[in-house]
Amino acid sequence: MNDPFELNGVSLSIPDILRVLIDDFKERVGALCLCRNWTNPLLWSHYADKHKGICLGFEIAPDVELQQPEYVARQQQSDARILIKAVRTRETAEAAKVIAKMLLTKFEGWSYEDEVRLLVRQKDRNGKYCYYKFGKRFQLCSVILGVRCVVERSEIDKLLVSYPTTVRVFRTALDFERFAIVEDTAWS
Repeated sequence: MNDPFELNGVSLSIPDILRVLIDDFKERVGALCLCRNWTNPLLWSHYADKHKGICLGFEIAPDVELQQPEYVARQQQSDARILIKAVRTRETAEAAKVIAKMLLTKFEGWSYEDEVRLLVRQKDRNGKYCYYKFGKRFQLCSVILGVRCVVERSEIDKLLVSYPTTVRVFRTALDFERFAIVEDTAWS
């Protein structure tokens, strides 16, 4: 994640507990961060190497629980005693709300991303990376090449040859009337 305030959108009344939780989250919880709309030029500039990269489009089953971040102007406050009580009593409903708030609170300046998150437990770690396996509930449906992307279509086709479903591949263009990224209908 490129937000240096990630996991710090909430301040706990006992700072040491916050530090322990953040370290734990980094080890056990992963966030697959997605955007609802690939046409925003800022996203291509920030996440796709200034339009030289690619964007992956997914079809996501309705039963996949995507979380909406809450965008705020200031750090939110929470009471750490809620977490301590949950450890003692094993009643975790209130603690789960605090933890979700920590995982989903972001500075309002990031709202342009129109982000949703899939929070997952990290199981299959390969070195320092953890990968989420695509499947029927989370299926790759498109590969979108940035305006300045130099990857050849044949390279992408080679990578997709073993993929179980048809994946649409297309290049983007600039729409100067709306300041948006659109499909390049002239590219094949």
